[in-house]
Amino acid sequence: GTWELVPRPKERQVVKCKWVFHKKYDENGDLEKYKARLVACGYSQVEGTDYKETFSPVVKLKSIRTLLAIAVERNWKIHQVDITAAYLNGTLKEAVYMEQPQPFSDCKKDEVCLLKKSLYGLRQSAKEWNLTLDKLLKLQGMTRSKADPCVYVSKERRLIVGVYVDGLLVIAEGEEEIADSKSCLGQEFDAKNLGGSQPHPFHTTEERKRWKTDPR
Repeated sequence: GTWELVPRPKERQVVKCKWVFHKKYDENGDLEKYKARLVACGYSQVEGTDYKETFSPVVKLKSIRTLLAIAVERNWKIHQVDITAAYLNGTLKEAVYMEQPQPFSDCKKDEVCLLKKSLYGLRQSAKEWNLTLDKLLKLQGMTRSKADPCVYVSKERRLIVGVYVDGLLVIAEGEEEIADSKSCLGQEFDAKNLGGSQPHPFHTTEERKRWKTDPR
């Protein structure tokens, strides 16, 4: 679970939480669904007790351009993957206490939530998610680039992955390599395959690839 109910600690800060609601629209601008997310109020966390390190890298823009250039030059496949509720996959190292969200069916005023997983809003959530994804990609046999910590390479599989928080840019020589990578991600996370089925930042590159192959 994401948390467990424990007695309220006497000498520890208890973080508040709130519900955030918003509408999600599809690529055509039509309302797709309503979303609700429980967010921790990380501003009340105490540094050194509730969290220590918070830094989490994201892929550099020049790295994305380089990956796309490689894909175009080598005629590699380009895919995108989005990890749903990515931060909830991170495991907290520190003991963080949070007030029970309202409404809560088992509400007991003398108990609070001892968080096990990182929630959106916590100071260290981005870092913990990054560490979790880093571990999985390395287990897939990928090596972290020294030039950019958010680029992972597998020379044997001819596969490269760029990571921007919960979004992954995956390029590979063939569809099989990409399918294998997505399968591994899907076994651990709720991975949404964006592929090339909708307009996205890499659509122009795909068009360039087709033009190079058949410039009509």
